[in-house]
Amino acid sequence: MARFFTPLTARDNQEPHRTATTLELFFDLVFVVAIATAAHGFANHLVAGEVGDGIAKFIFAYLCIWWAWNQFTWFASSFDNDSPAYRISVLLMMVGAMLIAASMDSLFQKSLLLYTYLGYVLMRVPFVFLWLRVALDNPELRSKAVFNAISLILLQVYWGWAALGVHDNYFVVHPIFLIGWLLEFCAPVIAEKIKHSQWHPDHIQERFGLLMIIVLGEVIVANIHALTTAIDGGPDLLLFAYTLVTISLVFAMWWYYFCDQQDTLEHCVCRAFSWSYGHFFIFLCAVMVGSGLTYMHHGYEEHHVGQNAALTVSIPIGLFIVSIWFVRDRLLLCRKGQAIVLLLALLLMATGFLPYGLVIATILLIGIVVYRQHMWRTMENIDRNLSD
Repeated sequence: MARFFTPLTARDNQEPHRTATTLELFFDLVFVVAIATAAHGFANHLVAGEVGDGIAKFIFAYLCIWWAWNQFTWFASSFDNDSPAYRISVLLMMVGAMLIAASMDSLFQKSLLLYTYLGYVLMRVPFVFLWLRVALDNPELRSKAVFNAISLILLQVYWGWAALGVHDNYFVVHPIFLIGWLLEFCAPVIAEKIKHSQWHPDHIQERFGLLMIIVLGEVIVANIHALTTAIDGGPDLLLFAYTLVTISLVFAMWWYYFCDQQDTLEHCVCRAFSWSYGHFFIFLCAVMVGSGLTYMHHGYEEHHVGQNAALTVSIPIGLFIVSIWFVRDRLLLCRKGQAIVLLLALLLMATGFLPYGLVIATILLIGIVVYRQHMWRTMENIDRNLSD
């Protein structure tokens, strides 16, 4: 029994060679499948012309999935001990993510929140158990751990009341839901004021980077779908050219996110929260690019691509760049570089109004990547010369 319940004590945040575990990678896979299921429902709403309804439901579903993933990731960085009890708790969270994925049809087609809520609760209840174990095994962290456990329980009760009491297609902007998410986002801030977490910066950056790679798989799937159509329907040079553009797009997204290995996540609470909450938008925009490409591809197949359809891709890409700027580039680039990157991101969003907007957006994104690399190399050379 002692081996089953190994003490969940805080890990060394300076531990060398800390890497993601196989359990964490498995966890990521399940959660990305849930996100992909939500993205598929969003793409179907775009095809049906139900843009506002689709965005509202997708953001709600994405919030449920991403928020549980985000909080667990920071927790695991501080306390992961790979014990049987810990593993079972994490596996139960994964079952909750699967239930959310299975509830997407009910959510998007019937606006039924019950099963999505049950999946969310199933992800959060094991988390309560883990925080109570932290309180038991770490006297110096007890007040923070108890606060987190109690806040999780109270929030699940609140969400149950909201899920059963609100019947509105645009429930994501309903005041009850807005207040709920505000409470969710504020709880960790209050907890950090009680006691700072001992998370590992390199481990956190690796975990977020690995999720980004898997999330970009959603965009790759849209590209493969287009390639399959081009092959099965006979040689279609225009569709092949379109696919080449979209493949270049996802490659540029990957390159921009991983364009340097500079450590911007230090043991600083403000940076930790900007990194964490900023990645909400980074991942959201990356997934929405995949849904937008699916929508554009469907329009190409049906020979009726809607006017300004490229906006479903150009706007998420532009916001993707802005979000990375907020998380990373505003801390690393000079003021001139920061301003130019933001300006180019705004121009990129506007390309959706132009003919061949997707092509122009891709070229502009590649230009942003090249400029970002150039600015970083220039600053490195200046620092090297000053040090010499």
